[in-house]
Amino acid sequence: MNRTRTTPSHPALVCLALSLGLTGIACQQMHTFMTGDEFYKAPEESPRVEVEVVIDVQSSAFADLVDIPDEDELRSAISDRVVGLADIGLRFYPILSEDYESDDARPERRMLVTIDQLAIATEHELIEQEGQEPYILSTVESLNCSVNASVEKRREGAPPLVIGDSDGAGRVRVRGLSEDMPVTYDVRRDSADEQQLVISREDLLDAVDKAVVDALREIVEPIDRDLALTPAPAPTIASR
Repeated sequence: MNRTRTTPSHPALVCLALSLGLTGIACQQMHTFMTGDEFYKAPEESPRVEVEVVIDVQSSAFADLVDIPDEDELRSAISDRVVGLADIGLRFYPILSEDYESDDARPERRMLVTIDQLAIATEHELIEQEGQEPYILSTVESLNCSVNASVEKRREGAPPLVIGDSDGAGRVRVRGLSEDMPVTYDVRRDSADEQQLVISREDLLDAVDKAVVDALREIVEPIDRDLALTPAPAPTIASR
């Protein structure tokens, strides 16, 4: 996300600003390591408000997979992961858009999360051994997910105001398949001669997790600025 910043002109202030920025990043990483939380908790004085969550898994996201017999279940599992992150450190009560009835009042804020791509990185190595026919050994190296996330505020008689918008990326090195990973998907092959490769649903969901967190972390700051101006309203359906 592009931002306009005013840079201190004095060298000492520049060093101090850089130091504080690096310290903030290090603190966020240490906080995540120590507590397992993906985001800093919302400031104590900040209201926790309801947000409508719209999740769009692009059809192109599954382009590297073939024959997904449980695509609806996979999309549901992705939605569960996204909603589990959409409170952003207890800043929001996230409610899936499809969980609202047609006559329900919609909250002031809406979060949009678009899963753009789930790219599968493969490696192919020519194996030549004496006395054997050469063959190609193929392996899945990683899953790479790209996501866009934004939060906007509805305005009467005007287009929504975008509070924050960011792209995120998540990369997961593929683990060896085991019996505790029963759900797998076939990787699309470039030719019938290539061996069939598979990935686990868990690795796929972990890549989505990382990408969504990466995108949402970039808009925590503008969200906090917006919430600082907002009184705490009563949620409309968050308590259902």
